[in-house]
Amino acid sequence: NNTLYCGSDGGIYKSTNDALSFNDLSQKLQIGQFYKISTNQINPFIVSGGLQDNGGFYYNGQNWIVWHGADGMESIISPYNSSEIYGMIQFGGLYSSTDGQTINSLGSPEQGRWITPMQFDSLNNKIIAGYSQLYSYSQINGWQTLSNFSFPSLISQIEIYQSNSD
Repeated sequence: NNTLYCGSDGGIYKSTNDALSFNDLSQKLQIGQFYKISTNQINPFIVSGGLQDNGGFYYNGQNWIVWHGADGMESIISPYNSSEIYGMIQFGGLYSSTDGQTINSLGSPEQGRWITPMQFDSLNNKIIAGYSQLYSYSQINGWQTLSNFSFPSLISQIEIYQSNSD
């Protein structure tokens, strides 16, 4: 009867207009698979995370907010401002928000892994991310290359020494 149903790991959806739009039939179901989560260091009830096929979610202490789409991957909450969040999608596209509502695409310097690793450098207030090279992202300088080493493959793990990020 010209009705299309989609059942996925994100829920059950219904379209009656040739898949131009869908209605979520599972809004009250508690389903989702987090790839990664992050909490605020000052308030552990502020949480952000990336969900498979369901984008980036942000819990502001009262409500869950879906703040970006695609496959949500790594997520970071600024230690200085609990409403400043960063999230990656598959292959390393970076997004930011200052309220969990407005989304800013910050792009990527190149294509990374399915789950591109990133960390927050709290000493220098910037994101560090691993692709074929190590990069940083800051609001002031955008993307900057930190390494020129020829890694044998895409970087899969990074860790920042918090007392000396150099």
